[in-house]
Amino acid sequence: MCTNITSPVLLQPSLPMYNLTRGLKMKTILHERCKFCLRLWVNGRMYIKCKVHPRHNQVQRQKKELRHKLFFC
Repeated sequence: MCTNITSPVLLQPSLPMYNLTRGLKMKTILHERCKFCLRLWVNGRMYIKCKVHPRHNQVQRQKKELRHKLFFC
């Protein structure tokens, strides 16, 4: 007896994945999307904040530290 069982997870469409942090989109390159967007620098990170359109809020990704240190003699 063969049963066809399909999972609802497999049938859902795939959507683009965004890394959300406190309602902010994490991106490498930030753009001001409207005239109300403000560019802020806090602790070496650039933020885009918009009071009119909260979906414009963005934060710059931090560069990863190198785990390996190379020493040449």
